[in-house]
Amino acid sequence: MKHLFFTLIMSLFANLSFANNAAKQATNDNFFEKLIQVDTLDSITLKFSHLGYIPKRIKIKNTTKIVSVYLKAKKQKLEEVEVIYTGYQSLPKERSTGSYVTLKREDLETRVSTNIMQRLEGLAPGLFQDKRGGDQLYRFNIRGINSLTAGMMGPLIILDNFPFEGSLDMINPEEIENVTVLRDAAASSIWGARAGNGVIVLTTKKAGRNGLKIEASANTVITAKPDLFYRQTMSSEEFIAVEKFLFEKGHYNSALKNVNNRTIVFSPVVQMLDNIRKGQISETDGESFIRNLSGNDYRKQLSERLYRNSIQQQLNFSISSGSQAFSNRLSVGANLSKGEKLGTSNNRLNVSNQSSFQVSQKLGIQTNISYVYLNDNTRPGIPSYPMNPGGGKTSLYPYALLEDRNGNPLAIPNGYNMNYVDTIGNGRLLDWMYLLVEDWKHSEGNSPTNHLSGNVSAGYEPIKGLRFTLDYSIERQIGNSNIYYDEKSYFARDLVNRFTILTDEGIIRNLPKGGIQNRTHAQLTAQRGRIGAAFNHVYDGGHAVNILLGSEISDSKSSSNSYGYYGYNKNTGQVGTVDYTKSYPILLGGTNYIPNNYGIFGGRRRFVSFFGNGSYEYRGKYTLSLSARRDASNQFGVRTNDLWKPLWSAGLMWNLKNEDFMKNSPLISSAKFRITYGSSGNSGGNVSGQPVLSYSAVKDYWTGQSYATVSALPNGLLKWETVKTLNLGLQMGFLNHFDFNFEWFRKHSRDLIAPDEIDPTTGFYNISRNVGSIKGDGFDLEIGVRNIGNRFKWSSTVSLSRSRSIVDEFQGTLSGTYSYASSGGRSLQPIMDRELYPVFAYRFAGLDATNGDPQGILNGEISKVYGKLITDSLQNLHYFGSALPRLFGNFRNNFTYKNWNLSFNITYRFGHHFFAETIKYAALFNNWTTHSDYGKRWQVPGDEKITTVPSMTYPANTQRDNFYAASEVNVHPADVIRLQDVQASYRFKGPVGGIKHVQLYTTLSNVVILWRANRIARDPDVTDYPLPFSASIGLRLQF
Repeated sequence: MKHLFFTLIMSLFANLSFANNAAKQATNDNFFEKLIQVDTLDSITLKFSHLGYIPKRIKIKNTTKIVSVYLKAKKQKLEEVEVIYTGYQSLPKERSTGSYVTLKREDLETRVSTNIMQRLEGLAPGLFQDKRGGDQLYRFNIRGINSLTAGMMGPLIILDNFPFEGSLDMINPEEIENVTVLRDAAASSIWGARAGNGVIVLTTKKAGRNGLKIEASANTVITAKPDLFYRQTMSSEEFIAVEKFLFEKGHYNSALKNVNNRTIVFSPVVQMLDNIRKGQISETDGESFIRNLSGNDYRKQLSERLYRNSIQQQLNFSISSGSQAFSNRLSVGANLSKGEKLGTSNNRLNVSNQSSFQVSQKLGIQTNISYVYLNDNTRPGIPSYPMNPGGGKTSLYPYALLEDRNGNPLAIPNGYNMNYVDTIGNGRLLDWMYLLVEDWKHSEGNSPTNHLSGNVSAGYEPIKGLRFTLDYSIERQIGNSNIYYDEKSYFARDLVNRFTILTDEGIIRNLPKGGIQNRTHAQLTAQRGRIGAAFNHVYDGGHAVNILLGSEISDSKSSSNSYGYYGYNKNTGQVGTVDYTKSYPILLGGTNYIPNNYGIFGGRRRFVSFFGNGSYEYRGKYTLSLSARRDASNQFGVRTNDLWKPLWSAGLMWNLKNEDFMKNSPLISSAKFRITYGSSGNSGGNVSGQPVLSYSAVKDYWTGQSYATVSALPNGLLKWETVKTLNLGLQMGFLNHFDFNFEWFRKHSRDLIAPDEIDPTTGFYNISRNVGSIKGDGFDLEIGVRNIGNRFKWSSTVSLSRSRSIVDEFQGTLSGTYSYASSGGRSLQPIMDRELYPVFAYRFAGLDATNGDPQGILNGEISKVYGKLITDSLQNLHYFGSALPRLFGNFRNNFTYKNWNLSFNITYRFGHHFFAETIKYAALFNNWTTHSDYGKRWQVPGDEKITTVPSMTYPANTQRDNFYAASEVNVHPADVIRLQDVQASYRFKGPVGGIKHVQLYTTLSNVVILWRANRIARDPDVTDYPLPFSASIGLRLQF
């Protein structure tokens, strides 16, 4: 028997194996010495191995007594475990069967914005943002559209485990730690009937348990003011030429001679031409006056006097401390913004405090209290461009002067004939002139909103792996909207004058002189409670089980009331006396009631659900997930089957990397295949199956009695919308540096709610019903490269998403042909076998060579019968597809060299079309709506070879205009590639003046369009003005 002593260096545990199987495992808990008894005659080979160290073989001879073994540590890259937050629980991504996109704080910091959703643009595959409504009207969808109602297509927003009811503008993006986008039924099934459009889970920063930590950040963003010259309009010279043409044709004669022309707006040129004709001014002087106007463009004065570059300043501070027993984080954020219009601003204050108490090893409690103050200050007196002067016009004449050369304000028309308001009343009325550059100072609006929320969560773990949770959340929001017009404002002067009676003895003002104050008070109270039990356990043999059961209940109550004051004195709070029940004579003719601005609204939504989901994993290779949920809401019908909605999902994941045939592959670092199928739903937005009554604030004119009207009919058959989704995914990693992720999905949305026509004798024209279904499919592809290089590192991600939603069934009301053609894809407009936001156009057959008329195709032949062309069957129109892109994605790059970092994001959209605006002669003649295509019009034979713009004819033919404007010649490809944002930053190495980390950064947003498919230099993603370029500079500190 051989007695062998050996010492293990840097090891708590050692496995010893012998080449001849002569010995077994030896364990040294004290890592000093171990006696091995070996029966051997000659020699033996020992293998020493330990987790994290390089194994070593040593040959022991018969004469050896003491052996010292030194194991070298392996150089291993510690892989970060990616965690998915569903809003109910956190799961390791490697064990999740569903489709998720996770964005970390570092991803969100590549953009600078006060709105969290704007920061997500171009970062999450499958998440699309439709910006055609302008910067403040973003519409979002995840993997296509699943609803027939525009207000119901947005995803569910979860903030710290609960649905967020408030405005997204209240969320401070700097406080968001990570974002998770739940894209398929297995991922979002936990949210049931509210997850049909996908779910976005926002998780705020939490306190750590590693002592004191202080963070601060500040940035300033400067955004260029809107480019008013972006719109393609006629020049003043061209507009005056048209006015002269119309004057010679007698176009204005009837209006000029109309004794009731006080509400008809005339331009200075038409007034001057009329004065010349009447002999009130010489032709020489009149023409000189007109020539001086031809060089004006009021956009210049409007931009210089009422618009400015907007400035946003964001300040954030947080302090956290923690130990194993208690942690706390207090954060304060302030956002100060000056708007693009003078006198406008937006301010926000965020304060939150999060605490975590570890009462015992088994019981933990977390609390979160958050307060948000948001105030939007506006100037109602500043109009948008193009200005609407009223009086039968929709656009102001382009040569208008807002002020003279000395900066003195000049009057422009606003609803009335300038000659009429200049002479009516002989000075007894209030000044009725509209001075735009001064009037905006006499009106102001503000919308202060206070939002207070709190939640408490308790978790109890009686035994390892079993955890009970109890969650409660409450939020209270109180908002006010105040719009004030002082007595010098045009709005107040106009209203007082209209309700003034002129008599021989004097005047009678039925509306008191003074300011006008309109107010709206709204409040929201939402409460939610949740109870759950979670079980997690890993069994011998490689079995792992994860189960979650629970129930949730919520109650949301909202109300608002509005009212107004006349003769309001802002300084003293005094108001005038007004009788709203009486009909008064109007100075312009007829009678009317004084606007009362009264309104009261109230609503309540209740929601209850029972849910359960679980997963089973075997040997890290196969994962099966199942979920079931049953939801009920007071929005739907009285039948139990309509009131309750059962939902479910199932998923399977195969981790190929853990299979024997791939486990040791040096090329493939990860490989997973996923398949899921399930159903989720949509709770229907504000639609209700119950009848709704609206009570009038004033009594009936004829009976003198109070009355109410039915504003929504009952529909006991109204059901939940249902979305069924199939998802297949393949994820692979190569050499720990390259990632590949491909997912294909198919959706079927049924029982979709939309307005449907009913018998008008009921007093209603439509009612909300379940009338349609949508089929959709697509894919998400993402390829990434991580940390290539040593001193100079490069990471890159390219994504491409395809989404297509086609109406599979629609039993609702169809619009007329012209409605589809003229919308240009700007409306949802469901129609069988077509995509939503469809782009239809009339077929165009060129211009008539003799007179420049536009020509179409009717019954297979060239035609100019415009009345029949614009009402032709929709089947005969050219269908271009959807106005939303079928393909979209982004290309992100990140470069790091020492302490420097540079990143940029390129976004792209393909496969869609848009309608370009063009000239409409009837609108030009009657409404002053202009377009630069006027300069491209057909004028002489032969022009049809170089232009498609029709000739100008008089009188204008509205049907001719409408046909050309909605013809295929004005449809253009909307494919576009743009440099979305660029960020450069520098992180100081080591502490700086006692500060642990210091980072400086600068960001450029909405930088430039790199390529566009259309040849008319238009931004296809917007309808009015492109999102302006912005630049920012910022600082992040950590103490």
